[in-house]
Amino acid sequence: MSRTFTVALIATLVLPVLALAALVGQQEYLIANARILNVPLVGYDPRDLLRGQYIAGQFDWDWAGGPSFPQSDGAVCVLQGDAPKPRVRFIAGWKAGDPADSDCRMIVAGRGEPGRGSVPARFAPTGLDQGNGTVHIFVPEDRASDLERLIRDRPGALTVDLAVRANGRATIAGLRVNGQRLGR
Repeated sequence: MSRTFTVALIATLVLPVLALAALVGQQEYLIANARILNVPLVGYDPRDLLRGQYIAGQFDWDWAGGPSFPQSDGAVCVLQGDAPKPRVRFIAGWKAGDPADSDCRMIVAGRGEPGRGSVPARFAPTGLDQGNGTVHIFVPEDRASDLERLIRDRPGALTVDLAVRANGRATIAGLRVNGQRLGR
């Protein structure tokens, strides 16, 4: 085997690993620099919360102004305050880079659904929305039935930490039961 062939073979094998490591590092950096927003999770269909290892639910927001149109893309402006439910106002058509109002402590991009009758408005961040403002949250198999019972019997006891980046994108950073981080 020639030396050139050996170098080319090593480069071919090492470059994809380095590229993958760089992508993982970039995502970890973005999450580490994100702001954490804790949001209560409520059941979407109380008869069927558990779907495999996922709980189907929706985030419980305190609405100062909800979406007006079904399947509205935009964002929520998270207003100042530290109540158990984040107080939010929907901003229709918001895109990354758009300015935020001065009363917004952070912006979460996503899709909203208006409320109907006694059903409150719904909003799910981009990338987490499973349709109609619902989300599927992965839960450990050994805790799934306990968490399903908790979300059914004590709404608001299960909360989700959302890591919100500067561009409004949010990812799930963790779950909390009565304020205590699950899985630590």
